Amino acid sequence: MAVTVEKIRSFPILLRLEEKTLRELASAIIEKPVQAGSIVTLQGEEARLVYIVARGIIRARRLSPEGKELILYYIGPGRIVDIPSAVNGNHYTVTTDALTNATLYALPSEEFRQIVANDKLLALNLLNELANITRRLTIMVEEMALHTVRTRLARFLIQQSELRGQNKQWTQAEIASQIGTVREIVGRILREFASQGLVARQGGQIVILNRDKLLEIAQMEEDSYGGNGSH
Repeated sequence: MAVTVEKIRSFPILLRLEEKTLRELASAIIEKPVQAGSIVTLQGEEARLVYIVARGIIRARRLSPEGKELILYYIGPGRIVDIPSAVNGNHYTVTTDALTNATLYALPSEEFRQIVANDKLLALNLLNELANITRRLTIMVEEMALHTVRTRLARFLIQQSELRGQNKQWTQAEIASQIGTVREIVGRILREFASQGLVARQGGQIVILNRDKLLEIAQMEEDSYGGNGSH
């Protein structure tokens, strides 16, 4: 299906671009529907295509050789999947998959970079987007370096409880990938929280029973849980 300029004009990464640039991008795009759970890019694979999210949510994560994963960020409509690979064109830096049914706009990497080279505003938009991702990852590194898993888990539980309409039943492995640890440690700390009357499992969901105490833990800079093994 042909993609028109009107379909991409309002994308954040393409705002205020000249008509000529928008037409070049639209003519190079191939529309690609993906099902929830489908892999979009594989970390380390040659980056032959640049993907722009037209609809849905894409998740970016890093995987270790042992199969452990860390969720880095989420990509919504109008954003580019894996901007570093779109800019330098070597290999995909992250593994990405569709959290929901989605529509992606794919175009050849070489053609995309040629269009970027001829439009300074598009290049600036890419730099701004890359800066935003770098800022988010810097905050994530700070969280992991300066706060224990116990503190990060408390923060995660509070943040999830504040999301209206959020009914997701998180597994321990999913929580671990969100806060940068392993399933076993998440399970151990959740059991501790439960024994202290802070949380409980109800219908597959984690329910907060003592929010004030959990907030105290979430605000701690240091705690004595588990020594170095809790990081």
